Amino acid sequence: EAALRGQLGRFPLAGGAWATAKFELGRASIYFRGRYVKLSRNMPQSPWIIDGERKGNSSVEEAICGPAAHLYAASECRFHAEGREDIDVRMLGSGRTFVIEVRNAKKTSPSSSDLEAAVNVAG
Repeated sequence: EAALRGQLGRFPLAGGAWATAKFELGRASIYFRGRYVKLSRNMPQSPWIIDGERKGNSSVEEAICGPAAHLYAASECRFHAEGREDIDVRMLGSGRTFVIEVRNAKKTSPSSSDLEAAVNVAG
């Protein structure tokens, strides 16, 4: 196996030279759609850092993407909200629609209910 591993991605060319190729394997992103309600007037929608100073302890994005990335063992989680709001604005009623993109998930077995429970526990 070690000898074969050394040859993967190497291809002979004319004249005895070798071409090398690099392969990266990944997984298609997993998308979740939901709605959030924000009761705090001290939580921005996305992390706010102004003049090197963080505003608020956390953000809606971090409260949702942190547990999602952990639950799915993902390399990255991106948060896409429908609309924007300032740090001191609450989001009441039926909430604001959002989509998260979980990238390169190593686990795919957790359900959307598992994700909802993880976010509610964390946030």
